[in-house]
Amino acid sequence: FVSLRFLGCNISAEGVRALAAPLRRGAFPALKYLTFSDGDIGDECVVVLANALLNATETRLWEVNLNRVGMGDAGVVALASVVSQGHFEELKYFCFGRNSDVTDQGMTALARAIDAQGLPMLELITIDGLDRLTDIGVGAIMDALIKRCPRLARIAWGPPENDLVRNKLQEAGRGNVKVKVPEICS
Repeated sequence: FVSLRFLGCNISAEGVRALAAPLRRGAFPALKYLTFSDGDIGDECVVVLANALLNATETRLWEVNLNRVGMGDAGVVALASVVSQGHFEELKYFCFGRNSDVTDQGMTALARAIDAQGLPMLELITIDGLDRLTDIGVGAIMDALIKRCPRLARIAWGPPENDLVRNKLQEAGRGNVKVKVPEICS
């Protein structure tokens, strides 16, 4: 498989565990695209997927799409552990917008992981609709993205944060990065 895409599916934790077992064993070494968008899988399932990815050392994903899956901080922290172990080093598209339970805690954990490991191939990140973030979480993730994602070309972020995001990019001399309301990975 090159692509596993589940759109609008409310897969149970048991279903995700059944999928994660072969992933963990390395059964999908060619997998490049992993999508679980528009389904309420929640933190528990994201943690299961992240743990499977930690063990799937041959799998090098190009896209992870977890938009609108009911994820909160526990899911983002689990994804941060995948980043910090270098398993997303080929990731180009990272989409986890519209998960309204993500707070500064999850975003700063992800920022620390990106700052430590980097996402050298990342071109696009969608992080819109994270309504519980404050300037602390926005600032932390922006600092990490600016510093450790040299190929970043687009950030899909919602209107309330756009000015802060644009200002941070300008200050860092990365004004060429486009900030817009997301349409990719939606």
